[in-house]
Amino acid sequence: MAALELTDASSSLLNQQTGSWSSVVMNEMGLNELLPLFPPLLAPDAPAGTLSDAVAALTGLPAATPVAAGALDVCSAALGCGAVNEGDIYTILGTTCCTGIVCRGPQTVNEATRFVTHTEAGQVISLFPMQAGTPNIDWLQQHISLDADLGRLEQAIAAVEPGSGGVFWQPYLNGERAPFYSPDARAGFFGISPHTTRAELQRAVFEGLAFAIVDALQGYPQGGELYLTGGGAASATWLQIIADCTGRTVVSSAFNELSARGAAILAARSVAALAETPPLAQTRYQPRPQAHARYAALYPVYRLLREQMLPVWQARQAALQPLSQDLQP
Repeated sequence: MAALELTDASSSLLNQQTGSWSSVVMNEMGLNELLPLFPPLLAPDAPAGTLSDAVAALTGLPAATPVAAGALDVCSAALGCGAVNEGDIYTILGTTCCTGIVCRGPQTVNEATRFVTHTEAGQVISLFPMQAGTPNIDWLQQHISLDADLGRLEQAIAAVEPGSGGVFWQPYLNGERAPFYSPDARAGFFGISPHTTRAELQRAVFEGLAFAIVDALQGYPQGGELYLTGGGAASATWLQIIADCTGRTVVSSAFNELSARGAAILAARSVAALAETPPLAQTRYQPRPQAHARYAALYPVYRLLREQMLPVWQARQAALQPLSQDLQP
């Protein structure tokens, strides 16, 4: 590796305040003597080199094409969607439903956060990356909706009143790491009655992910804007649910893969081809007061449910462990 850029390095051994490898961590891990082997650190928009002949032949790109240092995907997404100022908040609706808050330094509001260096100098991002985001929707389509058509799914959930008839979905398919840590956590419905409909179950899954965003933002100022990106941001119905649930104005764009836009901006900067970031056409979803009031009343139940389930998840895992050993040959 010829070099490493700051955002990727910030998730491991970087001193984010100095922008250099942390001598304290190195010393604690007994790695001081290996420091000369560590790669030099570059800003995300710094030139990192040029394309080799072999890669040029493989990709069809011209040889010696400039290569920018680039950035960690979640940091590139922040730049791409416009979350570049202190206090800006964004969520990536992707494989992981990742919420980030831009700040000037490691301001700990929730112990489950982690900090990464922003692409923009002097900023860091407080990250809450859920273990599973849109895989909850995939599971829903495969086992509940039994229909791969997302358009029909959106129509079905849009016709259901906010709150899904009192049904909650806990979106912890693969355990959870933010805004709380529990490898034993699992997904599940709560509140099903004889009158619960398929459409209510479907909407509850989308609402469960929206409640998870609210959960991550506890302790931060309420209101303001929430930038959304990722494949899930293509769903207008889901974006309105998130606006209603969080009480924030949701900001989206027709182009949802804004991490790629951020990478393009960094590449252009690296060759001095971009004096300022071009504007991005955006759509805003305003929270509806009545729907927000309903979600505000339901969120404490969502939070209580996951808190009360922690010992149940642990007991389940403990009970399953000897059973899985018995099944081994």
